[in-house]
Amino acid sequence: MEEQDEALAAPPRTTTVDRRHQQSEEAAATCSAIVMMMLLQQESMTQEEEAVEPKVKKTRTARRLFDCEGAYNCIMRDHLSRNPLYGREFPLFFRLSRTRVQMILEDLGRLSETSHPFFKSFRVDKFGRVGASVEAKVLLPLRKSLAYGVAPHCFADYFQVSKPMARECVKQFIRVIPYLYSQEYLRLPTPADLNNITVLHQRVHGVPGMVGSLDCMQTRWKNCPIAWQQSFRGRSKGMSTIVLEAAADYNLWFWHAAYGFSGALNDGNILALSPLLDRMTNGTFSQLEEEAGVVPFIVHGEAFRRTYFLVDGIYP
Repeated sequence: MEEQDEALAAPPRTTTVDRRHQQSEEAAATCSAIVMMMLLQQESMTQEEEAVEPKVKKTRTARRLFDCEGAYNCIMRDHLSRNPLYGREFPLFFRLSRTRVQMILEDLGRLSETSHPFFKSFRVDKFGRVGASVEAKVLLPLRKSLAYGVAPHCFADYFQVSKPMARECVKQFIRVIPYLYSQEYLRLPTPADLNNITVLHQRVHGVPGMVGSLDCMQTRWKNCPIAWQQSFRGRSKGMSTIVLEAAADYNLWFWHAAYGFSGALNDGNILALSPLLDRMTNGTFSQLEEEAGVVPFIVHGEAFRRTYFLVDGIYP
């Protein structure tokens, strides 16, 4: 009995695993205490610095002011006045005649009073800032998209507009041009139009029955997806292109345009896919020719019952 009582009274033996567990707990407690002391010290130092040096409130960058009236004066002096500084170079800068651009400005000026207020000249916003003129809003997208094909903000310094405003000018211009001229251009000619076209070409070229010139041009597709690059790569080596097919008369009145063909196709293959060939084969164009009275016409004693296009040698 005495031996049993001594065994019960003796303290339990500690194994190696228990000692290691106890040491790890002590080390973790010591590390946490050190981290807490460092955090408290850092917080106290931050409070002392804030008490010595108060926070400086960040000010917003001042909004840039654009001289829209000065840009208008430059445009009138350089391009649109009676004696412009660059009058002869106007088609080189904008790829359009000055008469055509002035017609667009007049049409947009009338349209801004009804359905498209964006093209209102010197529009004042709710903060009292004066906006760009209609001349700047039209000439900027013309120079950007038609003449040079660069980013909209490349000419923002000359036209005195911001980058978002330059992009908005291009977007609005692209939307409003079809609204204005889709009923006049890019449509089949009426019988009266077809008659006038053949008379024009007979007077200019000396041959009857010609309804226009037909050809294709390639434009570079800079951001073509990698999976499509080989399909759109044609004669332009190392470059993916998209083809535009267009038909126009001597005065550059376009009544047919088809865009989006692969650059790997030639002009003959594009004609086979073009809606123009469908109109010529399903009888639509033949009916117009008969109503206009332009057929039959005689060349060197031979009568022809179909009009023709002026094309290059690749067409059948």
